[in-house]
Amino acid sequence: MTQIIHDVPVVGIFTSAIADSIWSTPTPEEMKEAFNKVDFHHSGTIDRSGVAEALRLLEKSERQVQKLMDQMEPDTDTLDLEGFQKVAVPGPQPWTWELGGVLPVPNHAKILDTPLIGPILNVTQDTLAQPIDSGLRSWRKTTYSPTEHGMKVIFLDADDDKNGKLDKHELPTAMRKLYKTEKEIKQSIEDMDHDLTFFEFKRLIRGVKYSPSNVNYVPMVGAALATNLLAAFDDDVPEEDQKEAFEYIDKSKNGKLDKTEVADLLRELGKSEMEIQKLIDYMPAEELDFEAFTNWWRSGLSRPLTTKVSGYNLPNPAKVHDLPIIGTCTSLTQDVLVDSYGWTAGAAAKTLNMMTPEELKKYYEELDTEKKGVVSMKRIAKAFRESGMSEYDIKWHRDSCSKDEVTLEEFMRLMRIGQVEDPDVKPPAAEG
Repeated sequence: MTQIIHDVPVVGIFTSAIADSIWSTPTPEEMKEAFNKVDFHHSGTIDRSGVAEALRLLEKSERQVQKLMDQMEPDTDTLDLEGFQKVAVPGPQPWTWELGGVLPVPNHAKILDTPLIGPILNVTQDTLAQPIDSGLRSWRKTTYSPTEHGMKVIFLDADDDKNGKLDKHELPTAMRKLYKTEKEIKQSIEDMDHDLTFFEFKRLIRGVKYSPSNVNYVPMVGAALATNLLAAFDDDVPEEDQKEAFEYIDKSKNGKLDKTEVADLLRELGKSEMEIQKLIDYMPAEELDFEAFTNWWRSGLSRPLTTKVSGYNLPNPAKVHDLPIIGTCTSLTQDVLVDSYGWTAGAAAKTLNMMTPEELKKYYEELDTEKKGVVSMKRIAKAFRESGMSEYDIKWHRDSCSKDEVTLEEFMRLMRIGQVEDPDVKPPAAEG
């Protein structure tokens, strides 16, 4: 649709301003049709989400939708048809406005209604104002960090049916109070496949606490640098957040997490892939309940003074990594060296240790202990770990497969991703 150009950076500011000023006025019939399409309950009123959707039906761009929504009265939650028409087609500026609520003074904005001159001034005003508006929105989202209590109040206030979750109709109310744009709200609604708990709501608003994805892929240096420098200034995660994240990851609700799930939990708690690998390598058991996890978490953040070598307690040289400033430098140096080895040796191993189709089939049959013809992804992840695969590579393989149980054909395809194609490997038959 033509309105997409209005969302293009820089160019869109100009085209949007021209469209608003000159030729983007919908007719009353078009506005009524759009209103009725989103008035699902035939109540004669629509909420703010309905207003935004109706504006999109009128072929308004996301930039235009946000501008018109921002002009709505803050306390107005619903609009009838007449109110919607006033939002979609703002009326002319008044000749005067009241200074201090009592003294009428000329309204300089009235010039925007002047033929010929008005549209030109409107384009100029929008072209100058919209970059500033976008910058302020970005700054506000960056600097505004809602407190736990503040988010809880907003969550409970938006939870109209008081069931402890937000549905697609309740979520937009909460997101607007947290300065999210209509475009962000629309995307969040489209991505929802279930009602959100408070933890999932916080996760949606805050995003991942720390994601080194932009630097993790810089060979040998990126991950180590991100991990150590950010960890040096990172605060410990409150136990309440740990508990909520634990319950979120525990899909089976058995109160325990295996190593694959613990790795996912550590990602939720903001740990980088390098930190996750180091922690998982020293995980005390195959599964942890929450108490065991918190004890392990605390002990994992500080190294012991001594370490056992051939049964003897000796000073632990890794303890130096816990020292302020110096520890960050020594840990960074160690991680760069380890990561360098991982990149070179790992790449060589992937090239030299490629399994033949026969070996892959035999490996799969060993994993299929129940001879059902399918193996759980959890069991495959455990086997990957036992063979020395990193947590990052395990996650990459899991993300490449959307199923919880994997057939032989799917397993062979999964193992060949990113490798040189072998003509002997037959791809899975197409369904249907």
